[in-house]
Amino acid sequence: MNSRSTLFARRYPLRSLTPVLITLGIAVPLVAQQPSAPQGVYHCTNGYMLTVSRCGKLQGQDACYFKIENKGQVLMDSPGSLSGVNKIVKKCKGEEAEAQAVVSPAATLGPTNPSYLSEMPTPARIVAEIKGKDAEDTGERQMGAFMALVKIIDDMAWGLGHRYVNDADNRAATPDEKRIRFAYETAYADLWHKVTNREGHVYDHDPALRNELLAKFFSENFRAQYFQSDKNAMAGYKAFQEKMYPKTPPPGSNGPAAGERGMANDAGSVAVRHCVESGRSEIECLGEGFKEGLKELTGGHSLTEGIVPETPTGLRLTGVYSGEKFALTFGLDNVTVNCGTLVPQGVGYTVERNDLQVLVRVPLSPKPIVLSYKADGKLAGPGPVDVAGRVVIGGMHDSTSTGYQMQANTTTTQKQIDANDVPNYNASDVHQNGMEFSTNQQTTTYEMAPTTVHHYSVPTAPKTEHCNVASLAPTGQAQSVSGVLTTVLGSQARKSSNTTPGLRLNGSYGAPNGLKIEFREDSATLECGEARNSEGYVVVPENGQLVVKFQNNTGPLSFILQPNGSLAGPATIDVAGRKAHQGAYGHLAYTPQNARCSVGMLIAGKQQVRQAQR
Repeated sequence: MNSRSTLFARRYPLRSLTPVLITLGIAVPLVAQQPSAPQGVYHCTNGYMLTVSRCGKLQGQDACYFKIENKGQVLMDSPGSLSGVNKIVKKCKGEEAEAQAVVSPAATLGPTNPSYLSEMPTPARIVAEIKGKDAEDTGERQMGAFMALVKIIDDMAWGLGHRYVNDADNRAATPDEKRIRFAYETAYADLWHKVTNREGHVYDHDPALRNELLAKFFSENFRAQYFQSDKNAMAGYKAFQEKMYPKTPPPGSNGPAAGERGMANDAGSVAVRHCVESGRSEIECLGEGFKEGLKELTGGHSLTEGIVPETPTGLRLTGVYSGEKFALTFGLDNVTVNCGTLVPQGVGYTVERNDLQVLVRVPLSPKPIVLSYKADGKLAGPGPVDVAGRVVIGGMHDSTSTGYQMQANTTTTQKQIDANDVPNYNASDVHQNGMEFSTNQQTTTYEMAPTTVHHYSVPTAPKTEHCNVASLAPTGQAQSVSGVLTTVLGSQARKSSNTTPGLRLNGSYGAPNGLKIEFREDSATLECGEARNSEGYVVVPENGQLVVKFQNNTGPLSFILQPNGSLAGPATIDVAGRKAHQGAYGHLAYTPQNARCSVGMLIAGKQQVRQAQR
């Protein structure tokens, strides 16, 4: 793991890998519980689940912790002002309530600690001056602005003082840092119920919006301090560049391949390079390279092999399909089932072809259901069914245990320097005592400090619900992990994808010595020799057949999915890709890489291996 990834993992817990949770993790304890606070579990009119708990005084303000879930996915887990949480509860219950995003100012008159915090804009100013194309876009941009301001506070505290001040560990935060972060987080929560796209906030962690804020609201001196603190984030990128472009070939290698001189040739680096050449997102490609590197270390075996069930090759579904009190959220590997008040449950599923029908089997209890995929994109089911599951029967329980976390201790000492070395240091950092010169030297040590770990659980009991599974319409997109991480880390996104609900394929298809296609839930990568191109695709019923369509760079391309699972395509295909090489300043550069391959019949998965062995 590179230093940027290590820093990210230290500063944000793994549960924070959704766009909303990155800076809003659960933090300090609340005291003096208020009887009037709206604590409890709410099943919202829009299908969401809202849990409100632990209300009381937080940094001198009335507040509650609240969690919002949709189809089993946590969208927000954060503290909020009591008034803001009450508005969210009213919205959840279908009651109209006009939110006011203007809360108490973040900035105050007089000095702040640290001093640069005096320039932090008030929430009222953000709401007044940050606008978008329309009301929805304005709300999204304002939420993204509050997210960016919280992160600026966190980044500067860490980069300038090596202090954690986020909600996961704010023991080193100053009162001003806590107060201002809380004001921004509350403003974010108050805005949340206004927007309709609650699952994919497009401006959260948007570098362009952050730069706009820095230019509009802060002085040149503040920006200089911020960019000084942000230099730490460059360490991860530098480590990645050094891995991609080592000065010497790795020990035991025969040197880089032609056209790849100066670039790393291990399995992980090659996988990353081939992935970005196809046009997929940078963060997704880093993850793929990491998996390939682990496989190389374990003799070609995945760490999850034999433990995690392999996702079936062939027809799959993606997206959210909803009906009356019932919804299914499909991923390539499983489906999340929502029925009435039951806690969402994830199960495997199968997709089969029966003549011209596509049938989806979901193994629910007490009786599995079979749905038919229709030409209009809807799923037709058996009608009223009984679904066995569990239901929430009480409020959240809190238990504690003792854990340990890394704690940094920084000490400052005086280091004597030679007079000839003085020009190598900043003048403000050098101290002179007669003819002797010294500078401050900071040493950081780490130790494992005991901490109290909270464990939260909601009690449940078995229950059977009666739900209508007659007709389920596509109502939402399933969020991919790579999409979340791309948003979180601000890396370059994939150049083409299709995230609309519908049929998909999974797995690798190929022709001997010809074209290969690797299918995913939102794109497919065509590989022809050294040319690779990743594009969005669709699987649609046409004239009694299932047709796989996507827009290749060289023109429209279609395949017919055969009853035996193979793909029938044109005789040949041209693939317009690109080749990565080391450019100026160590950055990746690309040159066109085109190739022509035979197609004919593409065979799926292990069938390719059996055919190659004949």
